[in-house]
Amino acid sequence: MKQLPVQIIICSLLIILSLLFSQSLLAQEEILARNPAISPDGSQISFSYQGDIWVAPYEGGVGIRLTLHESYESNPVFTRDGKHLVFSGNRYGNNDLFKVDIAGTQIERLTYHSASNVNPGIQSDGTIFFNTRRAYATVEREWEIFRLDPGIKTPYRAMDALGFSPTPTENGRLIAFEKGTAPTNREPYTGPAVRNIFTYHTDREQYHQITDGEAMHVNPKWVGNTLFYLSSESGTYNLYSQEIGNNGQKRGDARQITSF
Repeated sequence: MKQLPVQIIICSLLIILSLLFSQSLLAQEEILARNPAISPDGSQISFSYQGDIWVAPYEGGVGIRLTLHESYESNPVFTRDGKHLVFSGNRYGNNDLFKVDIAGTQIERLTYHSASNVNPGIQSDGTIFFNTRRAYATVEREWEIFRLDPGIKTPYRAMDALGFSPTPTENGRLIAFEKGTAPTNREPYTGPAVRNIFTYHTDREQYHQITDGEAMHVNPKWVGNTLFYLSSESGTYNLYSQEIGNNGQKRGDARQITSF
């Protein structure tokens, strides 16, 4: 586990490549894998390729195709025990959430709504937070954040705020998410719709703004009490880290990790 922050950094760098569709990768005719996710123990990487979900050793090796379907499946996230992956797929017309074991032998459908269900984030007890547009799609551009508890078939709203990419801490006390409606691929955007990172304290029902600036702040990921995210404050997406207190407020200043 001591290597996890380094692996989160590498995973985030892959996200940057996925967001920007790196021309150098295309020129070299390499595999354009998308939506990388790292396992809790840092031993495996999951990703989307050719519309299916794959898993491969973190150190390199043979990738294993976990799904094989004519639908498009993406955005895999490991469960905290590393035994399953939750992902989005449009097998039934719209994006629903599914769960597959890391051997690819069993797939379970988790959501059954006609609205899209995307961006899953998972806490240690199996509770899933995700984005959907069920009640406010006609008045807001931001999506709702829902939660699906273990053993329950019907999800419900997790908070009053709207936002993207809900990511819970391991115990689910805090949820990090993005507010702002600018598309994440608008890296140089500095207008009023920039995305910022917020936290939500689930017990106190309190919100705290973590980033504040004329830049894009996206893709929050937790490692203990440290929040990693991508920011375009330098003009290009780079990786930053921010210590977060137990109440959800930031402690000290953010630290820039990469300098692209």
